[in-house]
Amino acid sequence: MCPLGHQHSTAQRWNGSRWKVLDLVPGAGLAEVSCTSATFCMAVGSVIDSWTGHTWERLQSEKGQSLSGVACTSTTFCVAVGTSVGDIGNVSEAWNGTTWRSLTTPQNGCVPFCGLSKVACPSATRCVAVGGTASNSGLSDFSSGMAWNGKSWRDTPTPRPDVSSSLSGVSCTGKSSCLAVGNYTSESPACNCILAAGWNGSTWQQVSTPSITGGLSAVSCPAVHACVAVGGGLAVSWDGSTRTQQTIATPGEKSTGLSDVACWSASACMAVGSYTEASGAQLTLAETWNGSAWTVVRTRSPADPFAGLSGVSCFTPTSCIAVGARVGGSDGYQTLAERWGGRHWRVLATPSPGAQVSVLSAVSCTRSSDCVAVGWYDAAGSPQTLAERWDGVSWKVLSTGHPGTLSAVSCPQPSACVAVGSYFAAGIRLSLAESWNGSSWQVQSTTDPGGTFNQLTGVFCNSTAFCAAVGSYDISGRLHPLTEMWNGSSWQTQANPGGARQLGAVWCRQPFRCLAVGSTLAARHPQPPAAATAMTWNGAAWAVSRTLTPRKSVSAHLGAVSCPDAGCQAVGGYAIPSGSVFPLSEGWNGTRWELRGIAAPSPSYNDLFGISCPALGRCIAVGGTGAQETLAERWNGTRWRLMKTLNP
Repeated sequence: MCPLGHQHSTAQRWNGSRWKVLDLVPGAGLAEVSCTSATFCMAVGSVIDSWTGHTWERLQSEKGQSLSGVACTSTTFCVAVGTSVGDIGNVSEAWNGTTWRSLTTPQNGCVPFCGLSKVACPSATRCVAVGGTASNSGLSDFSSGMAWNGKSWRDTPTPRPDVSSSLSGVSCTGKSSCLAVGNYTSESPACNCILAAGWNGSTWQQVSTPSITGGLSAVSCPAVHACVAVGGGLAVSWDGSTRTQQTIATPGEKSTGLSDVACWSASACMAVGSYTEASGAQLTLAETWNGSAWTVVRTRSPADPFAGLSGVSCFTPTSCIAVGARVGGSDGYQTLAERWGGRHWRVLATPSPGAQVSVLSAVSCTRSSDCVAVGWYDAAGSPQTLAERWDGVSWKVLSTGHPGTLSAVSCPQPSACVAVGSYFAAGIRLSLAESWNGSSWQVQSTTDPGGTFNQLTGVFCNSTAFCAAVGSYDISGRLHPLTEMWNGSSWQTQANPGGARQLGAVWCRQPFRCLAVGSTLAARHPQPPAAATAMTWNGAAWAVSRTLTPRKSVSAHLGAVSCPDAGCQAVGGYAIPSGSVFPLSEGWNGTRWELRGIAAPSPSYNDLFGISCPALGRCIAVGGTGAQETLAERWNGTRWRLMKTLNP
């Protein structure tokens, strides 16, 4: 799959048994939320949004500041804290039920940078806020604290052990009982350790903590002397006299990070954060504490690059196989395959060899009873290429024997397939191509023009003697299109128009007629897709083909293409300024492109990753929505219609 990479805010609601995605969250970059009831919440970040129980409403944009903490005691009182642009000063605002107003906030200790991280308010006349200051040298950074009396803020000295310290989270059970957490750094002995401080209503006192490397970002105290704190891969409980480290669940291959926690009793907490897969995808995470163990609770990651359908192959308009991945109960990923029989989709049982992640990215069928799907799975924290074959009755894993990920596959004959992708070696990403002869996979030698990044994401083979593969490679940190041709014995890199763009898919009617699609890239790092792009091959050279951009689009890509006749259909997605992502469809008549309207079932995120057109005017496109659900649409030559797919 090829996610857009466009940032937008997300919110999810817990009903006691499961998380549900709340759509239409205005703006981007929300950092903290505080709720006084099911019908009133306030969320802050680069914007301020309120929840009415049914919808989100934008209250204001904070162009000159970034708010990271908010606490509400009622619908008529909230306090938000954060940092002004450039991290040069503390900021705070108060909500009176109608409007937000800026509060005068002390700037003592800003040398020259400071900011507030979190705030807790046991009442409308009592709040405490914590944060930190930073020097130009970065060698004498200190924690900071403030107290609110209903009228004004005052500085409150906080513990500052050794050379550097900061406080990131705070929770209060009363006006004279608060606990703040963070981290500190010492030089002798060398340590980056957790920091805790208790507030008695007038002063802060350092609280002893276990010698644990790391930092804490949030704390929740449902009662006096009953607190749970989290941060990164840590969770620690405090009973008033001792702190105990807890073992959290870790669904990701690369890292797991908890950023906030809420407890309604000493033995009932919910912590949230994110985890990272071996591919680099960062996904939402929620875990519950029952007093003895942390357990992962399934969350839905909007714009999830895995969950949904990523590839489709149709032998006839009434016989198609689509593949992708689905989310299991512990947020692990399992392979997914569905079969279209002309009237409805049916889920097919597929093997999932990975302990936490097994993903199918693409599929190619030569007949309804012979398909090969490729992808990857996690093996001891590293991605391993995956291939599976459908014989009309069941799916079976084919041994590929190579690390990395496979993104695309093309089978010109039942016993002849070529799959492409990439893998890491010595910190460099290299392109990968493998061929299937009906009994085994063989690695093919490819050319890598990039210094640190090379990948192939699309492939199409007319025969065993001709294939075209496309992708991208880096030049001085900028991505450029990668195009290679297979002549039956070796891969040869082709010259192309270059430019800052990446290619996702390719289709060839003949060796001298190919069409590749992808996206142009923005100048800023990490180069998110700026607009859809296409290139044509005439047998001698590649040339840019001008595509169209939907109105209001700020980011767009084409990730799949199919050409059943003289024309082609390409699909992908585009984002608008609010952050919502919609499916994109463009038709090519051999001379020019035209936009084609297509349904968007989710108001927040829809993207298409695969398309197959077995006949003139007959196409099926597949993808996913923001609620981690499968998406499929059918083209009848005139219009797209939404198809009902299954979500096991």
